[in-house]
Amino acid sequence: MKSNHLTHLTTELTEADEIQKTLEAQKVVKAHPPAQTSLAPRTPTEAMLARIWAEILGLDHVGIQDNFFDLGGDSLLATQVLSRVRQESQVELPLTLLFTNAFTVADVAEVIDQYVKKQAATSVAEADEETLAALLDELEGMSEAEAKALLDKEQRDEASPPES
Repeated sequence: MKSNHLTHLTTELTEADEIQKTLEAQKVVKAHPPAQTSLAPRTPTEAMLARIWAEILGLDHVGIQDNFFDLGGDSLLATQVLSRVRQESQVELPLTLLFTNAFTVADVAEVIDQYVKKQAATSVAEADEETLAALLDELEGMSEAEAKALLDKEQRDEASPPES
């Protein structure tokens, strides 16, 4: 009885292995090399993405207009791309990006660059709030006479020409 189970299990494992090899062979056939006229990366973000895609897809070159899925990528490999982007740029791209038509190097680079600009603007706004809070704390610690003297000094400094 055990022999029959082992034979059955061995047959299933062999079939699963053959199916996996067939799928991998189909993937290799389906993977298209990038077009000969592909555009080279223009920005550091595009260069990073093109390098990541080429490494994950096993290609020598990826252009900025090349679509990840047209190059042979699939959803599992695309999640590896998102993970590598997060590791290298500290940008968490939404998984929904995979399901848009905008999965080219140029399009994803634009999403990353917009995110980075938004984060930078938020950081500046937070820094300005911190500066204002510090100034307000300093003012609240002064007497009215000290505040007036500081204001008068600032006005005099602004009115006088800079020394050369």
